[in-house]
Amino acid sequence: MGLGIIPTGGLFIRDGSIMKGVGYNVPYLAGGDFKHINMTGTRPGGQVIAFWAILKFLGMEGFKKVVKSCMENTFYLSKLISEIKGVKLAVQPQMNIVGITTENGNSIGKIDKELRRRGWMLGKFPALNIIRVVVMPHIQKKHLSHFSDDLTKIVKQLGQ
Repeated sequence: MGLGIIPTGGLFIRDGSIMKGVGYNVPYLAGGDFKHINMTGTRPGGQVIAFWAILKFLGMEGFKKVVKSCMENTFYLSKLISEIKGVKLAVQPQMNIVGITTENGNSIGKIDKELRRRGWMLGKFPALNIIRVVVMPHIQKKHLSHFSDDLTKIVKQLGQ
């Protein structure tokens, strides 16, 4: 989201006091004792620097514009899903991820298989009985409408 490069992530903190317990003191840098704020993770540095460059290029307003567009499309997809008999939202989205499950509790597996047959590659979580759509910045409303049309046909075909 926000043109973040996989596998990077970002953390925005509203209350800076949270950062007091994060990081460690570095006593050997010029200027004396210096607190180095960091969080240990498993992400390679190159992608993190690339994400930083994207944030610098977009600026905060540009970043918000990208995120806003993703969220508008997420809510649009949510509306489309709610209109399809046989499937429903797993939860109301709070970010750019839409979880879809069946209304009757039947396995989502057949729907996922048919979607894949039509070229839609979604995340599938059998233990939760959901398929997941991540609404990325390049996704447009026309893509979501096409997906919704295919999903509607599949649900009808399978008698969900």
